[in-house]
Amino acid sequence: MRHIIPLIFFLGFNSLLIAQSNMERDCVKTIRNNSKDIQFPKFIGKITVQKDTIHFDNSVIALNHSSPDAIFIFKQGLLFPALIVAASTGGDGKFEMSTLPYIGLLSISSFEELKLTDTIPTIKTYSFLLWRRGFANPSLYLFQLTNETSNSKTSIDEFIKNARLSAFGFCSILI
Repeated sequence: MRHIIPLIFFLGFNSLLIAQSNMERDCVKTIRNNSKDIQFPKFIGKITVQKDTIHFDNSVIALNHSSPDAIFIFKQGLLFPALIVAASTGGDGKFEMSTLPYIGLLSISSFEELKLTDTIPTIKTYSFLLWRRGFANPSLYLFQLTNETSNSKTSIDEFIKNARLSAFGFCSILI
């Protein structure tokens, strides 16, 4: 009987991982389709990094339980608070970013690269959880970086330094 309980837990946990993996894969396809022909902007203000906290002019992102690549991606201005909070695509598919005077603190965790089966050396896909004050559950976001000059031997720092944001979007609220 003692052996059955861990087995049930293991099988249940694996089915949750498979379900999340399928959800992420479906979201990546949707986000790629919705992001076609969009030129995402880079942050052009002042970026300051202090350990796991990144300041973008008057807004701040705090990273928790995230990969080392996350800080470098934010430091390069590829992702920034206004893009995360205020970006949307209209009914015509055009990318729009509303201007928000003050965003404050965003808490991001579980920032990691997704290992998808259709990955090529010029594209890397990432996910992260956005935690917002007043909400119990985090929002899952996915994005894709493209570096046309990279190959399988390109270091991650070099990839990110020469990359552009090619897809970005909200996936789901995790319950």
